Amino acid sequence: MIGSFRIRLLAVIIIIMLVGLSLQSDHSSRYLVEAVLSNYVLKDYGVEEKLALLIKNTRSRMTDKEVPVLADSQMQTPCSYLTVARRYGWSWNEDSRKQEFHPGVTLIVKENTPVRPVLSGEVVEVSRNDEGRTILVKHGQKLFSYYQGLQEVLVRENQQVNQSQILGKTGKTFYFELRDEHGPLDPQSLFP
Repeated sequence: MIGSFRIRLLAVIIIIMLVGLSLQSDHSSRYLVEAVLSNYVLKDYGVEEKLALLIKNTRSRMTDKEVPVLADSQMQTPCSYLTVARRYGWSWNEDSRKQEFHPGVTLIVKENTPVRPVLSGEVVEVSRNDEGRTILVKHGQKLFSYYQGLQEVLVRENQQVNQSQILGKTGKTFYFELRDEHGPLDPQSLFP
């Protein structure tokens, strides 16, 4: 019996690697490994059921987080747009040649498109960065919306805004982000 945990772990890794290599090759051992896996491991130990349960539980945990909203209102799309240039989530960046997380949605819009808040709230910040002017709106206690790429801002800090009010007007691209106290939220449902 192998006594050390590390040695046992190494043995398991080597066995898994050999099984994987065998399954990928055209060697005759492949058929033996497939038979053992399908007849003994999957059926005798109930691996199929356990894998199905694991996948089901993983999918239910991976569903989109619920976005907290005020009970008397429904979120709206902040502006009309031509197309979505980049969606929320992980994607491959050709410039940096690596996976990067995009915490919001980048839209291609007509210049001077009016931008409205997704919910009523208070303008907590108006600023400028390399992409244009930005606005941060607080909705209730824990939800924030961030608007970037504005060429004109029509509100001021500490101003209360409603969903029909225009925050500003866009340039040719517009970036939107939805956040709570834990970080960015997926705003996908606003941009079908």
